[in-house]
Amino acid sequence: MNAASPSSPPRRQQASSPEIFTLPALTIGVVAARVVGSDAIAWVRSELQLELERTTAKGHAGRALTALTNASEHELAEAVLAAGFSLEAVVPSRAFASTLEDNERTSFESLLKRTADQTILTYEKPTDAAFEAASRFIVYYSDTVVVVLDEEDERRGWSKAVLDYARDHKRRVLVLDPTKKTTVRAD
Repeated sequence: MNAASPSSPPRRQQASSPEIFTLPALTIGVVAARVVGSDAIAWVRSELQLELERTTAKGHAGRALTALTNASEHELAEAVLAAGFSLEAVVPSRAFASTLEDNERTSFESLLKRTADQTILTYEKPTDAAFEAASRFIVYYSDTVVVVLDEEDERRGWSKAVLDYARDHKRRVLVLDPTKKTTVRAD
Protein backbone atom coordinates (compact mmCIF):
# COMPACT_ATOMS: atom_id res chain seq x y z
CA MET A 1 0.00 0.00 0.00
CA ASN A 2 1.40 3.38 -1.00
CA ALA A 3 0.15 5.93 1.46
CA ALA A 4 1.41 9.45 1.02
CA SER A 5 2.28 11.36 4.14
CA PRO A 6 0.41 14.65 4.62
CA SER A 7 3.56 16.61 3.78
CA SER A 8 4.42 14.79 0.56
CA PRO A 9 2.61 15.41 -2.73
CA PRO A 10 0.32 12.66 -3.99
CA ARG A 11 1.83 10.32 -6.56
CA ARG A 12 0.46 10.35 -10.07
CA GLN A 13 0.11 7.28 -12.16
CA GLN A 14 1.49 7.50 -15.67
CA ALA A 15 -1.29 7.41 -18.21
CA SER A 16 -0.84 5.92 -21.64
CA SER A 17 -2.47 9.01 -23.18
CA PRO A 18 -1.99 12.66 -22.27
CA GLU A 19 -4.31 13.93 -19.57
CA ILE A 20 -6.71 16.73 -20.29
CA PHE A 21 -7.03 19.18 -17.44
CA THR A 22 -9.98 21.46 -16.95
CA LEU A 23 -9.59 24.42 -14.65
CA PRO A 24 -12.19 24.85 -11.91
CA ALA A 25 -15.53 26.28 -12.92
CA LEU A 26 -15.60 30.02 -13.32
CA THR A 27 -18.95 31.43 -12.29
CA ILE A 28 -20.56 34.22 -14.25
CA GLY A 29 -23.48 36.00 -12.63
CA VAL A 30 -26.02 37.65 -14.93
CA VAL A 31 -28.21 40.47 -13.63
CA ALA A 32 -30.36 42.14 -16.29
CA ALA A 33 -32.78 45.02 -16.44
CA ARG A 34 -36.45 44.11 -16.32
CA VAL A 35 -37.15 45.41 -19.83
CA VAL A 36 -34.66 45.31 -22.68
CA GLY A 37 -35.93 45.80 -26.24
CA SER A 38 -35.56 43.03 -28.84
CA ASP A 39 -32.86 44.87 -30.83
CA ALA A 40 -30.95 45.61 -27.64
CA ILE A 41 -31.26 42.06 -26.29
CA ALA A 42 -29.71 40.70 -29.50
CA TRP A 43 -26.67 42.94 -28.93
CA VAL A 44 -26.51 42.00 -25.23
CA ARG A 45 -26.70 38.31 -26.09
CA SER A 46 -23.80 38.61 -28.54
CA GLU A 47 -21.68 40.45 -25.93
CA LEU A 48 -22.48 37.76 -23.36
CA GLN A 49 -21.56 35.03 -25.84
CA LEU A 50 -18.14 36.68 -26.32
CA GLU A 51 -17.59 36.65 -22.54
CA LEU A 52 -18.63 32.99 -22.35
CA GLU A 53 -16.21 32.15 -25.18
CA ARG A 54 -13.37 33.97 -23.37
CA THR A 55 -14.08 31.95 -20.26
CA THR A 56 -14.05 28.58 -22.00
CA ALA A 57 -11.04 29.52 -24.17
CA LYS A 58 -9.01 29.93 -20.97
CA GLY A 59 -9.82 26.32 -20.07
CA HIS A 60 -12.41 26.99 -17.41
CA ALA A 61 -15.56 24.94 -17.10
CA GLY A 62 -18.42 27.38 -16.92
CA ARG A 63 -21.43 27.92 -14.77
CA ALA A 64 -23.79 30.85 -14.61
CA LEU A 65 -26.11 32.21 -11.95
CA THR A 66 -29.19 34.26 -12.77
CA ALA A 67 -32.52 34.98 -11.13
CA LEU A 68 -34.64 34.38 -14.25
CA THR A 69 -36.86 37.25 -13.15
CA ASN A 70 -37.64 38.60 -16.61
CA ALA A 71 -37.63 37.86 -20.33
CA SER A 72 -34.17 39.42 -20.71
CA GLU A 73 -32.67 37.02 -18.18
CA HIS A 74 -34.51 34.12 -19.85
CA GLU A 75 -32.95 35.04 -23.21
CA LEU A 76 -29.49 35.29 -21.65
CA ALA A 77 -29.97 31.99 -19.81
CA GLU A 78 -30.64 30.35 -23.18
CA ALA A 79 -27.30 31.75 -24.43
CA VAL A 80 -25.56 30.36 -21.34
CA LEU A 81 -26.98 26.90 -21.94
CA ALA A 82 -26.17 27.05 -25.67
CA ALA A 83 -22.54 27.81 -24.75
CA GLY A 84 -22.38 24.62 -22.68
CA PHE A 85 -22.39 26.33 -19.29
CA SER A 86 -24.37 24.90 -16.41
CA LEU A 87 -27.16 27.17 -15.24
CA GLU A 88 -28.09 27.84 -11.65
CA ALA A 89 -31.28 29.75 -10.86
CA VAL A 90 -31.60 32.06 -7.86
CA VAL A 91 -35.36 32.48 -7.40
CA PRO A 92 -36.19 35.60 -5.34
CA SER A 93 -39.20 34.17 -3.47
CA ARG A 94 -41.36 31.11 -3.00
CA ALA A 95 -44.32 32.68 -4.81
CA PHE A 96 -42.29 34.22 -7.62
CA ALA A 97 -43.59 32.04 -10.48
CA SER A 98 -47.20 32.88 -9.64
CA THR A 99 -46.54 36.56 -10.46
CA LEU A 100 -45.47 35.86 -14.05
CA GLU A 101 -47.72 36.12 -17.07
CA ASP A 102 -48.41 32.88 -18.97
CA ASN A 103 -45.65 33.13 -21.63
CA GLU A 104 -43.05 34.28 -19.13
CA ARG A 105 -44.07 31.55 -16.65
CA THR A 106 -43.78 28.88 -19.35
CA SER A 107 -40.28 30.12 -20.23
CA PHE A 108 -39.33 30.32 -16.52
CA GLU A 109 -40.51 26.77 -15.81
CA SER A 110 -38.79 25.42 -18.93
CA LEU A 111 -35.49 26.99 -17.87
CA LEU A 112 -35.87 25.73 -14.29
CA LYS A 113 -36.11 22.17 -15.62
CA ARG A 114 -32.73 22.66 -17.34
CA THR A 115 -30.87 24.14 -14.39
CA ALA A 116 -28.10 22.26 -12.65
CA ASP A 117 -29.18 23.77 -9.35
CA GLN A 118 -31.81 26.08 -7.88
CA THR A 119 -31.73 28.33 -4.86
CA ILE A 120 -35.11 29.62 -3.73
CA LEU A 121 -34.73 32.47 -1.30
CA THR A 122 -36.88 32.40 1.82
CA TYR A 123 -38.98 35.44 0.97
CA GLU A 124 -42.65 34.57 0.70
CA LYS A 125 -43.50 37.17 -1.97
CA PRO A 126 -41.39 38.82 -4.69
CA THR A 127 -40.74 42.16 -3.00
CA ASP A 128 -38.02 44.70 -3.77
CA ALA A 129 -36.06 43.22 -0.86
CA ALA A 130 -36.33 39.74 -2.41
CA PHE A 131 -35.07 40.99 -5.79
CA GLU A 132 -32.19 42.82 -4.10
CA ALA A 133 -31.29 39.71 -2.10
CA ALA A 134 -31.28 37.61 -5.30
CA SER A 135 -28.95 40.12 -6.99
CA ARG A 136 -26.63 40.13 -3.98
CA PHE A 137 -26.61 36.33 -3.87
CA ILE A 138 -25.64 36.22 -7.56
CA VAL A 139 -22.84 38.75 -7.06
CA TYR A 140 -21.54 37.09 -3.90
CA TYR A 141 -21.23 33.65 -5.51
CA SER A 142 -19.85 34.81 -8.89
CA ASP A 143 -16.33 35.46 -10.11
CA THR A 144 -17.53 37.76 -12.88
CA VAL A 145 -20.78 39.72 -12.82
CA VAL A 146 -22.47 40.78 -16.06
CA VAL A 147 -24.80 43.71 -15.43
CA VAL A 148 -27.20 44.70 -18.20
CA LEU A 149 -28.32 48.29 -17.71
CA ASP A 150 -31.90 49.43 -18.17
CA GLU A 151 -32.53 51.30 -21.41
CA GLU A 152 -34.17 54.16 -19.50
CA ASP A 153 -31.83 56.27 -17.36
CA GLU A 154 -34.40 56.91 -14.62
CA ARG A 155 -34.69 53.17 -13.96
CA ARG A 156 -30.95 52.54 -13.57
CA GLY A 157 -30.84 53.02 -9.78
CA TRP A 158 -30.97 49.26 -9.13
CA SER A 159 -27.91 48.69 -11.33
CA LYS A 160 -25.84 51.20 -9.35
CA ALA A 161 -26.59 49.24 -6.18
CA VAL A 162 -25.59 45.96 -7.88
CA LEU A 163 -22.40 47.50 -9.25
CA ASP A 164 -21.46 48.99 -5.87
CA TYR A 165 -22.00 45.63 -4.17
CA ALA A 166 -19.91 43.84 -6.82
CA ARG A 167 -17.06 46.34 -6.47
CA ASP A 168 -17.21 46.13 -2.65
CA HIS A 169 -16.75 42.37 -3.00
CA LYS A 170 -13.91 42.71 -5.53
CA ARG A 171 -15.76 41.00 -8.36
CA ARG A 172 -14.79 41.38 -11.98
CA VAL A 173 -17.63 43.34 -13.57
CA LEU A 174 -18.81 43.59 -17.16
CA VAL A 175 -21.35 46.38 -17.70
CA LEU A 176 -23.44 46.16 -20.86
CA ASP A 177 -25.27 49.32 -21.87
CA PRO A 178 -27.77 48.37 -24.60
CA THR A 179 -28.70 52.01 -25.28
CA LYS A 180 -25.17 53.12 -26.18
CA LYS A 181 -24.08 49.60 -27.17
CA THR A 182 -21.01 49.88 -24.96
CA THR A 183 -19.26 47.30 -22.86
CA VAL A 184 -17.21 48.40 -19.86
CA ARG A 185 -14.94 45.98 -18.00
CA ALA A 186 -13.87 46.62 -14.46
CA ASP A 187 -11.31 44.03 -13.41
